[in-house]
Amino acid sequence: MRGRNRVSKNLNRIENKLPQRKRRWLFESIKDAKNRIYFRTKKGVDVNGDRFKKYSKHPASIRNPYSGKSQFYEKGYWEFRKKTGRSTTPNLYYTGKMFSKLQPLTVSKNRARLGFIDQKAEKKAQSNNETREFFGLSKKDKKSIRNELKRKIRRFLRYVVR
Repeated sequence: MRGRNRVSKNLNRIENKLPQRKRRWLFESIKDAKNRIYFRTKKGVDVNGDRFKKYSKHPASIRNPYSGKSQFYEKGYWEFRKKTGRSTTPNLYYTGKMFSKLQPLTVSKNRARLGFIDQKAEKKAQSNNETREFFGLSKKDKKSIRNELKRKIRRFLRYVVR
């Protein structure tokens, strides 16, 4: 009889504490996914681990996001980045606005979704993602996040079931 009570008590504890923990773990996982995307992109590496395609050196008229003025550059976007003191290594980072809008959109019982909270940033990201696939997780990233979740669940069960 004592064993049955203990099992019942443990199951009740799990039932009461798991939903709130699970939601927090999903939120932490989605933040981890965001950081993986951000830091990988800052290095100029795409979802598959390949270097991003180089910036264009075709002549172009480019509008400076700070001044709003357009200027012609003989060597295209690459020259614009160089003259404005930015890295000529593609990293999809100029003002930081696009990545600042990358946030967890939903965190429910069993699911978390990462996306852009602003239509302008989402449009910019979609355009960038066509040329340089940055938005997503590699198999290695997914496995790492999944393993971290499993570790948290195992630790939780050891703590609750005593």
